[in-house]
Amino acid sequence: MSLIRILNPIEELAVFITRKIGDEEGALEEFFRFENDAQTLPPTGRHRIGEITINYGNFPLRLFCLRLSDSLVVLFNGCEKTGKTAQGGRTSMAFSEANRFTKRILQAIQEKELYISEDGRTFRNFDDNKEIIL
Repeated sequence: MSLIRILNPIEELAVFITRKIGDEEGALEEFFRFENDAQTLPPTGRHRIGEITINYGNFPLRLFCLRLSDSLVVLFNGCEKTGKTAQGGRTSMAFSEANRFTKRILQAIQEKELYISEDGRTFRNFDDNKEIIL
């Protein structure tokens, strides 16, 4: 008899982010749900992406983020999904903050205050200071 370990939602989301996005596939657009300016992890429902099938129907958590490329994602905050929309329920504050930070980051990139490194995996500001204040 084999033992099957059931992951709790936080573990399941962490595995999805670190393995599927971080190690195996990259930050494919199909892995994200678009919610205003920011995006959300995981996408809702069942999706087939190439050889991969993911199913996050009725998933109880939302993690807000900004997907900039297949190799660069900025993670913000998240919460238990208690409303039908990101603006409702417990996620409303995290959703609002994620959208504010997304706008600031995109504006800083557009105004050339920030740039994405050549390898596409990190942010830098133009004086190469590691501290970035938005």
